[in-house]
Amino acid sequence: MKTVEEFERYFYRHLLAELSELEKERNKIRIGIIVIFAISVLLLVTLLCLFGRSLQMMASLCFFVLFLVGIGFFLLWNLLSAGISKGFVQRFKKTVIDGIVRFIEPSLTYNPKSYITWLDFQRSDLFRDRVDRYTGEDLVYGKYGETEIRLSEIKAEKKVRSSNKNATERWQTVFSGTFLIADFHKDFFGKTVIFPDFAERLFGPLGQAIQGMRLNRGELIKLENPEFEKYFVVYGSDQIESRYILSPSFMERLVTYRKKVGSQVYFSFVNSYIFIAIPTKRNLFEPNLLKNLTDFNHIKTYFEDLSLLIGAVEDLNLNTRIWSKQPYER
Repeated sequence: MKTVEEFERYFYRHLLAELSELEKERNKIRIGIIVIFAISVLLLVTLLCLFGRSLQMMASLCFFVLFLVGIGFFLLWNLLSAGISKGFVQRFKKTVIDGIVRFIEPSLTYNPKSYITWLDFQRSDLFRDRVDRYTGEDLVYGKYGETEIRLSEIKAEKKVRSSNKNATERWQTVFSGTFLIADFHKDFFGKTVIFPDFAERLFGPLGQAIQGMRLNRGELIKLENPEFEKYFVVYGSDQIESRYILSPSFMERLVTYRKKVGSQVYFSFVNSYIFIAIPTKRNLFEPNLLKNLTDFNHIKTYFEDLSLLIGAVEDLNLNTRIWSKQPYER
């Protein structure tokens, strides 16, 4: 995997010139935000000075001005949308995200408008809730070393109806974050799924009983690695196969990767592929309008995020073909 020092040299040689042009456009949007805030504050002060002779009048005026500020934000949103429609985000992604992907591995391809398919999401068997709305973006695909990979941001939601008398409907998130699929170069008879272990960490010995109550997930697989079991709980359709996949060294790699990510991670092994789901509330590949686009430390965060995701191939040693493509012998 490329280092931060190598990326810094690439940044100044290949990205900075185009980012300087994008920074000019970002500044126009930023100035628009400042102008709207300034006008709102000026309007508030002016009205209070002219008509604020009583507390009741001042309260009414404050409400009125807040209403106007709301309209101002609506207009600001239209301004930002206009900027987006002119291609600001697309140019940013083409310059920064596509540039970083090609820097990390020239054989990888980036498509900002595509994403992991619903069928692949379903095949992972990680999230079994009903999904009524499925969207995504920022697909990276191709070969990293010897391993075929695909990753993108996705959001899966279901529509739920409240139990109150009005029976209002809302969208509930099933999964939102980054989803990665890589060739594990090993055919499986069954499925092995690895979830973050919330139960045992929260409830101790009682949590172990709760783990065993997960329905329709196969058998609970208990492994001889205390640190691994501190982070994960494993279910599989075949005890022998799950233990075959989760060798002592591979469990250590999964724990190391979990620590590196710094948040919950889900894994599954299905049909010779490993599926990795990392929930996040942050949109990883969008430009931040509040930060200078020519600041290396800011752009470095995109490189670090992509390195973490693509680097799962190296972190989990997927390029080392230690097995044949055939299933294990029973």
